[in-house]
Amino acid sequence: MGLRTTASGAVGRLAAGWVRAVARTATLQVVGAEGALGSGTSCAPLAAQLLRDTEQGHAIVPFWSAHQLAMAVLAENRFGLRPALDRFDVVADDSFGGNMMRALGASMHIKMRSLHAQGDPRRLEDLGAWLRKPGPFFMAVDGGTTYGTVPTGTIRLAARLRSRLWPIAVRARPSFRIPGLIAEIPLPGASVVLAIGAPMVVERGTPVAAAASELAHRLNTATLAATSTLSHSNRPMASEGAGHAPDLWRRTG
Repeated sequence: MGLRTTASGAVGRLAAGWVRAVARTATLQVVGAEGALGSGTSCAPLAAQLLRDTEQGHAIVPFWSAHQLAMAVLAENRFGLRPALDRFDVVADDSFGGNMMRALGASMHIKMRSLHAQGDPRRLEDLGAWLRKPGPFFMAVDGGTTYGTVPTGTIRLAARLRSRLWPIAVRARPSFRIPGLIAEIPLPGASVVLAIGAPMVVERGTPVAAAASELAHRLNTATLAATSTLSHSNRPMASEGAGHAPDLWRRTG
């Protein structure tokens, strides 16, 4: 085991302890483009929808790498996402950040799936194994590539598996960042907002670049909705889910 892997594993285990501590005092608000899924203070409706999707086919939940630690807060049982996390894998590559998240996931009893980083020839072997035995998964789609972009390989995989994609964003306030780490780190007592974007299915024959751009747009719209909700935190959280964020979905979704 290399020094880089050892260091990232140690950071991941420390991060898991921090995330568990934050989760004990965090509050959650859910907003989104899909009616009952995008309101309230629980991820349970989303988890139930994801499980229904896996019964009928395949599902992928993409999010940006910047949100992965806020996302990990939602693994706490009381937030209602655990039934989906028990069925889905969470994908992490073999970058420093990916190794860190794998260690965090193991510490929090989250099912993790390894994927070699973009540009590694072994990534094709990973994808081949996936196609032979597909399973639903959560994934930071910009891990190991340019942050804030959707790789075309993700789109090709979704088209091949006929996946339903549920783009999400998870923001927290207060939070902080460490130089060199893209993920924002929630602080104890944080208000956490889960924003659920409009789902999409990539039909075979759809131009891959156009589909990647559309998924990035939906992820960015979800991020704007989560950020907007947090920026109005001087108002009761419940009123934001019913008011400001849906207006944003209508403007930019």
